Amino acid sequence: MNLRRLLFCLLALLNFIVGACRKSDEPTPEDPNFSIEIPDPAFEKALIDLGIDKAQDGRVLFTAIQRVTSLNLFNKGIRSLQGIESFAKLAILDCSLNNLSSLDLSHNTALTSLECNGNQLSNLDVSTLPSLSRLGCSANKLGKLNVGSNTKLTHLDCSSNNLASLDISRNTSLTLLYGNTNKLTSLNVEKNTALGFLSCADNALSELKLATNTQLIYLNCRNTKLTNLNISKNAILTKLICSENLLTDLDITNNKILTYLACSSNKLNSLNLTRNTAITDLYCANNNLAQLDLSKQKALTYLACNNNTLASLNIDTTTALTYLNCSSNKLTNLNTNRNQALKTLFVGLNRLTNLDVRNNINLTYLSCSANKLSSLDITKNPALTELYCANTTLTSLDLRNNLTLQWLVCTDNSIRTICVSNLANVKTTWLKDESTSYQVCR
Repeated sequence: MNLRRLLFCLLALLNFIVGACRKSDEPTPEDPNFSIEIPDPAFEKALIDLGIDKAQDGRVLFTAIQRVTSLNLFNKGIRSLQGIESFAKLAILDCSLNNLSSLDLSHNTALTSLECNGNQLSNLDVSTLPSLSRLGCSANKLGKLNVGSNTKLTHLDCSSNNLASLDISRNTSLTLLYGNTNKLTSLNVEKNTALGFLSCADNALSELKLATNTQLIYLNCRNTKLTNLNISKNAILTKLICSENLLTDLDITNNKILTYLACSSNKLNSLNLTRNTAITDLYCANNNLAQLDLSKQKALTYLACNNNTLASLNIDTTTALTYLNCSSNKLTNLNTNRNQALKTLFVGLNRLTNLDVRNNINLTYLSCSANKLSSLDITKNPALTELYCANTTLTSLDLRNNLTLQWLVCTDNSIRTICVSNLANVKTTWLKDESTSYQVCR
């Protein structure tokens, strides 16, 4: 009995020694041949392209990845980033535009910048990344996003997801926030006093309080169902996009350095621009504006004020204007003599009986259809490439000097003859009435 017990103990000891020897033969992280499994071929191929890996064998040397602090895996067709957890010193990761449905970064605690835009992520846990300062997770399928642990965050782009709420009360260092195209019904940015860029378009916000955001220079709140917008405290705002809302009033008198204003498709009855002398781009179409004073807008280059109820429009002082769309108003007159920089002019669907564009020698696009024009002189507009003058009362049209004209629509008129310098200049893209003919005029 004692012999049996002795033999059993000897066998157990032998098995222990053999097992220990085998275990000691297995590579460890200290072993230069120790490697990490990389199951996704596309991920490993990207590592090879970056010079981190050498052979497509499903593994990468542990020593090679310990030196890696930045990984650019943009648009590589990767489905899985398994193995990323061993990149202990990784600080910057861009894995945007891949096919990732999950992303485990719980071991990558050194990350400061993460871009994972354009994947198929329905969940993203960044709670173990306290050093994260930049996070881009737009165009995924996220239903929630918790950034409460990421107090160093300065840039956050979570646009085009399914977020119903977003708590950024602890992210007081934020300077940029993009949360467009989600399902947000509220957004509190009162504690984000460093915020310079805010874009929350295409949501269903009932209100947006910006009194504490005095550093704001860019605001996009387009299509958010806002009925009120107070930006009186945002004195350094330079770009404002608040189109497609339900605003009946917009006070921008305190926003003196505003250069870009888009407030189209609201319910505005008036717009005071007298203190906004720096504006270069103005979009105020599809409102209820009966008047528009542009006397202080000498820097204006782009103006879209179409689909309002304007009976007059004085653009004498806007000599830098290159684009003007004032179609679908009630204009009976429009003087463009001082706007020699003008290249594009939409003035259709008004009540014009006369249109003098002879001074607009840089004009390349002219649309003046659906007016009461009986004549149109474009002999001084040799740069014109597109002309739309349908549904007027024109009886003649001289195109002899318009050798670069590519598109023409002059149907529904009383034009008998269109003068050209050569019949070979007539294009198949020129549309006229059947009763109208082309004629070489001298």
